[in-house]
Amino acid sequence: MNARKSSSNRLLLPAGILILLLMIAVGYLVSENAKYKGLARQYEMDVAEMQVLQTTLEEEYQIAQDELEALKGENEEMNTLITRQQVQLSEQKQRIDRLMRDSRNLSLARAEVEKLREQTALYLQEIEALRAENADLTAQNDELAQSLEMKSRDYVALEESSALNQRRMEEKARMMQDKIDIASVIDADNIVIAGEMLKSGGKIKEKDKASKIDRLRICFTAAANAVVEPGPETFHIRLIDPRGETIIDPNAGSGLLTKTEDGEQVRYTFQKDVQYVNSGGQVCTLWDQDKGFIAGTYEVEVYNKGYRCGEASFVMR
Repeated sequence: MNARKSSSNRLLLPAGILILLLMIAVGYLVSENAKYKGLARQYEMDVAEMQVLQTTLEEEYQIAQDELEALKGENEEMNTLITRQQVQLSEQKQRIDRLMRDSRNLSLARAEVEKLREQTALYLQEIEALRAENADLTAQNDELAQSLEMKSRDYVALEESSALNQRRMEEKARMMQDKIDIASVIDADNIVIAGEMLKSGGKIKEKDKASKIDRLRICFTAAANAVVEPGPETFHIRLIDPRGETIIDPNAGSGLLTKTEDGEQVRYTFQKDVQYVNSGGQVCTLWDQDKGFIAGTYEVEVYNKGYRCGEASFVMR
């Protein structure tokens, strides 16, 4: 009986050890299983959070790009800055996308997303500051443009006023010159026309019959004029026959003169140059006509400086 009891004790010892080992193994497996379950839950939570973060990233990135794009306008400097910022945001998003491919980078991805938000806010502040600066410059330019426009209008008004004053001065000067010219006209007074017949021996006899007259003697008094400087003066003499035609002979010095009053051009028969003195003097000149004269009333007009300064008429039988 003692032998059987001793044998039973020897069998119980290994069995106890085996049971103990089994219990330890089961405890380890249970512990490892719990650990793996916790890791799995954590992984699922990380994946879920990564998905939320990815969705948030996409939305905030698109909003940021849209806001930057909306700020573009006609200012090339601002447009260049915005484009550069959009490229930088795109590069930063690509870095975050690479991090999110592995859930173990969740913390880094969170930090990069936060950095993206801060960078977007900084970009918007920078653009807003540039817009404010451009607005100030635009206001200054508008003010300068208005000032220049006002000065331009003042300048135009001044030029118009100056031109008007210039025209007035020129008109006054012209009128003054006209007065001076009129005042300097030497009147031809006491005009006397006589028909002469040339006889043999050089004798001259006055005639009033057209068929007997070979030439005309025209005399007048060049009136005294204190305004005129002593010196050479020219008188144009116009003979008008009974038909109303001006007697002309280009070979005898006939030509055209311009009347100062109205600019009309008229023919004159001949001109007489004299040496004038202020006290006046007698002027006489001759007009020879080979083709003879016709009977009727002749008109004589005398011009000085383009003004008619004397006139008379005479009759040939």
